[in-house]
Amino acid sequence: MSATLPRPAKAGGYAWYVLTVLMLIYMISFMDRYVLVGMVEFVRADLNGSDTLMGFLIGPAFGLLYICAGIPIAWLADRRSRVAILALGCTLWSLFTVLSGLARTPAELAVARLMVGLGEACALAPSYSLLSDYFAPGQRARAVSIYNLGIPLGQVVGLALGGVLAQHYGWRNTFIAVGLPGFLLALTLYLSVREAPRGGLDGRADDRPMMPPPFLQAMKHLVRLPAFPALCAAAALSGFGGMGFGYWAPTMFVRSFQLTPAEVGPMFGLIFGVTSVVGALAAGWLADRLSARNRAWPLKLAAFSVCGTTVLLWAVCFSPSVSLAYGLLALCGLLGGGWLAPVQATVQDMLPAELRATGTAVLNFCIILFGVTTSPQIVGLLSDWLAPTHGPHALRQALAIALGSGILGTLLMLLAARRYRPAATER
Repeated sequence: MSATLPRPAKAGGYAWYVLTVLMLIYMISFMDRYVLVGMVEFVRADLNGSDTLMGFLIGPAFGLLYICAGIPIAWLADRRSRVAILALGCTLWSLFTVLSGLARTPAELAVARLMVGLGEACALAPSYSLLSDYFAPGQRARAVSIYNLGIPLGQVVGLALGGVLAQHYGWRNTFIAVGLPGFLLALTLYLSVREAPRGGLDGRADDRPMMPPPFLQAMKHLVRLPAFPALCAAAALSGFGGMGFGYWAPTMFVRSFQLTPAEVGPMFGLIFGVTSVVGALAAGWLADRLSARNRAWPLKLAAFSVCGTTVLLWAVCFSPSVSLAYGLLALCGLLGGGWLAPVQATVQDMLPAELRATGTAVLNFCIILFGVTTSPQIVGLLSDWLAPTHGPHALRQALAIALGSGILGTLLMLLAARRYRPAATER
């Protein structure tokens, strides 16, 4: 017989400290990831490469080990110390970001990028699992939206440093400089962040310990959830267009508007980053409000965000002037920052505590497979293929084609909202 469950208390000061540390680590992971995006033209010229090569270095070279290791690492995080796994991962990706600066050939840089991806595979699932044990369901969307500020902040810093530092000090020295802060944050995390009881804020009916199921059983459970497969597909298709744009748009601005990377990096990062921060915070607040009325409404909010952003990004691709393109980009940031936090918070509510890290990793696997590993490579291939007929505007056309996936993502997001059921609180 179930007992009456007390209402979880609001998160205290230490929980917000943990969130801040996790967000900063997430920020430097994106800074290390996006610094190459800001240096595409420098690296391409120095290595005598093509858009296909750069697409490989941005996408598959980073994403291959990321997606292969993400789910096993998350499965381990459901059983072992999430703090230790995250600290080890942060140390690893920071080390190989520094070593990227020592690369002399495309092959050496590709190996370094592979290892950066392996380190970053340790980041997301343990972090979301920890946040779910520091913040109650009614606060999770807001906490996740704050955590996700690491994405635009990391993009801003990475793009700005990539464009400016590479122009003045070279792309190799830039890699070394941006990799160093990660060591300090990894040490801070390991020494100051404590593990939290798993599922302690979920209103469980008893105090029996969390017992994660075997791996195959966990996968079967996730597949059988009514909304989870559709939500993973929606996130993957949404990420394909949006992330492909994010990785290649700074280079598109350089080529289409005859700008330098040092001009584009800070401006692009500032406009898109600031508006994405506002959009993410607003989406987290609104998702928590909507969730109190109907737990499926945050997914409808995400669907609106994906659809609106897709249309605006198409307009950016064909903008006749850089001023109009930057204005549209600001609107994209406001809307585009609004889909990821509701999706990730909904996944935490959808899954039992013992499956959260694994389920988050499966979702992230789908996003990374399509948005990071596949999309940059396909956009690069399309750009090279279209270059003989479209010249410097080939990249615009390639990005416009890739953005079509956002419409399918919107439809699947609405399907997931219709099928959504929260996790049972009684065991």
